[in-house]
Amino acid sequence: MYLKSMSYSKSFYSLYIFFSFAASSTFLCTSSNTTAHKKCSAEESHALILFKQSLFSINDTWYDWKCPGYHSILMNWNTSTDCCNWEGVTCDHSTNDVVGLDLSCGMLRGNIHPNNTLFHLRHLQRLNLAFNYFTSELPGEIGRFSNSLTHFNITDCWFSGQVPTEITHLHKLVSLDLSLNMYDFKLRPRVLSNLFLNLSHLEDLSLEGINISSVLPIGLNISSSSSLKLLNLRATTLQGKLPPNIFKLQSLETLDLSDNSFSGDIPWEISLLPKLVSLHLSTFNVMIDNLRIQPHIFYILLKNSTLLRELSLSQVHIGSVLPTYFNITSVRLLDLSYCGLRGFLPNSLVNLRNLIYLNLSANKFRGIVPSGLFTLPSLETISLYNNMLSGNIPFESFVLPALKSFDFGHNQFDGHIDFLDQSLVLHAFQQLSNLTRLDLSFNKFKGDWELETLLSSLPNLVELHLSYSGFSVITINSDANYYVNPSFDILNLASCKLKVFPESLRAMRNLSILDLSRNEIRGEIPLWAGEIGGLQLYSLDLSYNFITSLPQFHWYNLYYLYLQSNLIQGPFPLSICNISYLSFLDMSNNYFNGEIPQCFGNIISSLALINLGNNSFHGTIPKVHKDCGGLEGFILNGNQLQGEVPSSLSKCQSLKVLDLGNNLLNGTFPIWLERLLNLQVLVLKSNKLHGTIETSSSTKLQFQSMRILDLSHNGFSGQLPQNYFQNFNAMKRLKRGTNPEYLNVSDVHYSIIVNVKGGTYTVVASCETYVYTLNYLVLDANYQDSVCPFYCSSNLA
Repeated sequence: MYLKSMSYSKSFYSLYIFFSFAASSTFLCTSSNTTAHKKCSAEESHALILFKQSLFSINDTWYDWKCPGYHSILMNWNTSTDCCNWEGVTCDHSTNDVVGLDLSCGMLRGNIHPNNTLFHLRHLQRLNLAFNYFTSELPGEIGRFSNSLTHFNITDCWFSGQVPTEITHLHKLVSLDLSLNMYDFKLRPRVLSNLFLNLSHLEDLSLEGINISSVLPIGLNISSSSSLKLLNLRATTLQGKLPPNIFKLQSLETLDLSDNSFSGDIPWEISLLPKLVSLHLSTFNVMIDNLRIQPHIFYILLKNSTLLRELSLSQVHIGSVLPTYFNITSVRLLDLSYCGLRGFLPNSLVNLRNLIYLNLSANKFRGIVPSGLFTLPSLETISLYNNMLSGNIPFESFVLPALKSFDFGHNQFDGHIDFLDQSLVLHAFQQLSNLTRLDLSFNKFKGDWELETLLSSLPNLVELHLSYSGFSVITINSDANYYVNPSFDILNLASCKLKVFPESLRAMRNLSILDLSRNEIRGEIPLWAGEIGGLQLYSLDLSYNFITSLPQFHWYNLYYLYLQSNLIQGPFPLSICNISYLSFLDMSNNYFNGEIPQCFGNIISSLALINLGNNSFHGTIPKVHKDCGGLEGFILNGNQLQGEVPSSLSKCQSLKVLDLGNNLLNGTFPIWLERLLNLQVLVLKSNKLHGTIETSSSTKLQFQSMRILDLSHNGFSGQLPQNYFQNFNAMKRLKRGTNPEYLNVSDVHYSIIVNVKGGTYTVVASCETYVYTLNYLVLDANYQDSVCPFYCSSNLA
């Protein structure tokens, strides 16, 4: 879900930039040369030259997508020509005063200090510095334009510090855009209130991304007669309840309060904004009931807002059914994901003929999808992800010429669909020439899909998600390079009954995510597979197959690598040591042998989870050479490792799970483990450890986070220290009425096999099998019951 949200945010940000330029088109037009026959004053010409000299031009890759085709605006500024003819400068027809300065996307970098000559332009009415790189605070001298400035735009200029109080002195402002600067660009709540109070001519106010970190005052100084048309407070760290006053702006056309931490009920006044065109109240909170809208208010909103073109209430709790009638027939964007909606999808959705973006994902809808949804002429994105929808999807009836993204994953669709040559479905897909994303994963479909035929039918496809869909994916493994879009990004084919490694992957040079887990792939992975995706590959999952050998890796930016539960033989792949960003590595349940190379100790610093369990590694455990503060799980269970537990692991202060059981380790109990304050699981069973277990006088509250301690089948002697039992707070019985928790390691649930009094028990903590909090103390084969203090029977599970 994390990747889907990120993709949507990027798309929304691109749209925001587009509409920002569109909204400021008047500004840009007025910045053209209209006064070539007159000369600006020497004073203002000199001020502009000094302003130019305080900055320098940059050429960075971030301009490629923010400002394509732009160049350094200040290049032609020189004293040999009239400054009214300089690019970006606008002069008044009658007075020759500089009244406009548009340096947006000017490739400028530097500091704007309080003594900057920019503030000498006394008649400046329009100032646009958007999409440049100023590494300074915004000076309070901006207030010197109080009698002239009407339009001020510093979008994405990297300003930091506090927004100066003097911004409220610009009482002639019609448009103010301070959005998308550094996160530490802050606005005091009092300054926000004064903006509403003092700037009576303001029509557009955008503060997106500014850190306000406050509640919106209930008595916010907003007049219903205000001229405000656009109010953008997206991602401003606002919290608390929404004040009714903010919905009394009768001229308001665009309102964006999304990505904040509001709570409580949305005021009923939201349904009384007669000119509303765009409303965004989406929240990033995972608690679906943090912000709520009463169903009857929601229905009135849909009835009254006849001009509405964008409505986004994602993660705002509604908890009702969708009405059978929609009066928002002009809507183009409708996002009601994570709203707790239930029941059936109403047929009235098909009346929204202008829809471009429809997202109803993560609700509780059931039943079939109205067939009319597949005939909306402008629809580009449709997401019904994570509901309880069922029935068939009539691909052969699709009339969606504009469709780009189709997401019906995580439902209960169960139709039989064959995607083979000459099928009706194939013909329908060939009409979806704009489709870039297809997700049918986690359903109950049946049928055979030929991968090469699918890819050749959808030439613009860059994401394909068929994992656990029920489909059997067939690959013909001929020269399939012709069929693949070279920009292909994500391919998820887990549990698709694949029998061979697809040849068509060879052309995917930009692949970032590849999941072929839980298939029937056998034998060697071809040598060319080591270059799939190149430096773009971020996640690779080949687990649960019948793979016997791997190619050399060239994925130096890989973050996830899952190879567990295969038949892979041979030594530890040395090329893994070259993956400097690797965070999750699971090679467990294979036939790897030989020693774990010492170079492995160099990459532990980036790893969060290591699982090399159930292989045939021998030799010693490599020492950690660098800081490993991010490592949470280190599992080497079921090998033939010898020597002592390396004390360098004491650097790994975030360790939650250390499982070294079923090896040949020797030496005494590693007392330094007491210093790992986050350790929840310690498994040292079935080794050759010996001696008494002593405590360190310098460590207090040893093992207070411990939930599983297994020291069985070693050669320990003496008594286990009593203060260990006193400190086992996490292992004590839960109070009645409390909820159990999973034990997770970097968001991966941990499972373990324990031996308790001669019996073997598998304790599984996974998404599929819910278990109680893992509380185990396993000491048998080392101690007799007589040495186990009172805490064993009275306080421990």
